Amino acid sequence: TASAWVGEVGESSVTVRFAWDEVGLYYAATINDTTPSYRGEDGYWVGIDCLELAVNPAHAIPANDQNEGIFFSFGATRKGKVVGWRHNYLDGLVSDDITAAAKGHKKGSDGYTIEVCIPWELVLMDTNCTIGGKTDLHIDTTAFVPQNGAVLGVLPCAIDADENDNILAAYKFNGTDFLVRDFINLTLTGKSEQTSE
Repeated sequence: TASAWVGEVGESSVTVRFAWDEVGLYYAATINDTTPSYRGEDGYWVGIDCLELAVNPAHAIPANDQNEGIFFSFGATRKGKVVGWRHNYLDGLVSDDITAAAKGHKKGSDGYTIEVCIPWELVLMDTNCTIGGKTDLHIDTTAFVPQNGAVLGVLPCAIDADENDNILAAYKFNGTDFLVRDFINLTLTGKSEQTSE
C-alpha cells in the first residue's frame, strides 16, 4: 500500500490514524523502525526518522502541475519530545504550537509511535508559497471551517533512516504524490448527538 521515493520500503511500515475536533487535526502513526536516528530540537527532521503530513484545507490550494500542500514534519527524540516543523508556507518550528508525544523511538525498540494535535490555526493562513520558483503562488485557507463534512486533501508520509543517518525508505501511499492534485481526501465526520425520551 506504499511506495518509496527514496530507498525501498522493505520491512518498513506505518499505521496511520486521524481524528479531529474544534481544536485541531489529530495525526498518529505507529512506525516499524529498529534503527532510530535523530536530529536536534532546533530544526527540521526531513531526511532523518520522521513522520510527515501535507494538507490542503478545503482544496484551497489549486490542483495543478506544480502546487504542493502545507507540509509538516514531526521527529521524535529519545525522551519522547516531538519536534515539529512547517514548510512550503510560513516555514519554521511549530514545536511549541502543537501538542504531541512519542514513545519507543530508541535503540532496542521494534518501532515507535508519534501522536500530534495540529491546531487548526497552523493550517489557516493567507500567505505566499516559500518553495523556490513558486513564490508567486498565494493561498488563503482562512475560510476553512472544521466541521462535519469538511474535506482536507492530505498526504501522509514517513521517513526511516538508519543509525548513520542514511535513508532506508521515504514513502507514501500508493498513487499519491507531493502535488495537491494527488492527495487523498480526508472528510471530517463525527457522531451526531441523539436523545431518547
